[in-house]
Amino acid sequence: MEIKNIELLSNTDFGSYILPNMYLYYAEAAAICFEENNFHGAVNLKIENHEKEIALFQFKWSTVNQQIKDMHNDLVYETEYGAYCIAFLIIHYLTDYKVIRRSKRKTGFDYWLGKKETDYPFTDAARLEISGILKGNSTDIAHRIKVKKKQIKQSDSQNLPAYIIVTEFSKPISKLFLKE
Repeated sequence: MEIKNIELLSNTDFGSYILPNMYLYYAEAAAICFEENNFHGAVNLKIENHEKEIALFQFKWSTVNQQIKDMHNDLVYETEYGAYCIAFLIIHYLTDYKVIRRSKRKTGFDYWLGKKETDYPFTDAARLEISGILKGNSTDIAHRIKVKKKQIKQSDSQNLPAYIIVTEFSKPISKLFLKE
């Protein structure tokens, strides 16, 4: 099992394909979600694939200040954006893909993925659907994955693999599902 230490609120080197300010905004949202669940400054997040733990991310961050809390005050949005941050890191560290662009609405997924070794202009190589749960349990996670599997069928005509990543912040875990 891979263990990765990550300074959550610093710029991760994604190369040129994720805007650093966008990642930082999403990372702040993730920190807000962890702090809302009484994790202050550090947390371990398990990543599982088919009920098997495949990685452990050890996050550290400076406790968020009041300005950050004020700008991330809607926990529905923050849960979604925090889940984006975690999914970006999972794709970056655990797959051969990179996040290359946001998908359009009504496609059934959130982001396009490209192969890490390719440069601009990118070729769409896989799909990524992301979801977050602020406070839930294993039943909530399983239900969300089931819903997302159905949702991603909208774009199955692309004949591309699809990753579904659901992150739960109160008992920090991310479930990774790959639809080939």
